Amino acid sequence: MATVQNLVVNLLGNAKQLASTIRQSKAEVSGLSDFVNGQVVGLGSKVTGLVAGLTGGFSLGLGVKLAADFEAMQTQMQVLTGDVKVASKLISDLRTMGASTPFETADLVQATTTLLAFGRNAQDAFQDLDMLSNVAAGDANKLKSLSTVFGQIAAAGKLTGGDLLQLINQGFNPLTQIAARSGESVSELKDRMSEGRVTFAEVRQAFVDATSAGGLFFGMNARMSKTLGGLYSTLKDEVSNALLEMGQAIVENLDLKDVLARTTAGIKEWKTTLVGTFGTALN
Repeated sequence: MATVQNLVVNLLGNAKQLASTIRQSKAEVSGLSDFVNGQVVGLGSKVTGLVAGLTGGFSLGLGVKLAADFEAMQTQMQVLTGDVKVASKLISDLRTMGASTPFETADLVQATTTLLAFGRNAQDAFQDLDMLSNVAAGDANKLKSLSTVFGQIAAAGKLTGGDLLQLINQGFNPLTQIAARSGESVSELKDRMSEGRVTFAEVRQAFVDATSAGGLFFGMNARMSKTLGGLYSTLKDEVSNALLEMGQAIVENLDLKDVLARTTAGIKEWKTTLVGTFGTALN
């Protein structure tokens, strides 16, 4: 907890200096035009000073890293959903879920991308995630495993013996739920499963029943979020979100992507010139 407290102190302290840091750094960036004229060494020193100024405070440096990770996540979601607006809404929904459940947003994003990769659409994936997260009961590793096997069953369209064992290992036996609804015995369901006749729709309904009112895992996220571990997870998520917004402000105001692109191009040009000069000297 001491680490989190230090992080919060750094966050609050650096937030007060954020505006002045951005103004000062923007002045540095404005001097980068000399790069265009080939003054790469001067450019390198300015960029070094800029990066040092931004990352001197732990929280601001972490904020920039979070902003970069968030952009990568957005791109991945856009590819998997095929729609920028759908991806943006899904990410927003996941951040909201992260703030109200015992899971961190990163855990929810990972599980969702797994479901999307198995062919679930954004709306279904989010609904699936709500059920799976309740069954996982605050355990991020369990959520990861559940999302993987659930995606496998969805892609295959049926339940296999191997998938059943994976679900049972994560604390959930869908056959008991299916039996309660269908009136069949678990033994009869296993025979049907061996013939490939226990469908994904039945498995999904088993999760729905288990996480609905009266089900074993109903309201589990809400209960787990009130535990010490759940509250700690929520605190980390809130701090991360604040740092993310600070990092995004830095990236936008300093146009860091353009600075990095121009710096990279300048280094390549400098390398080419240096190698050529060195070769001429040897000859």
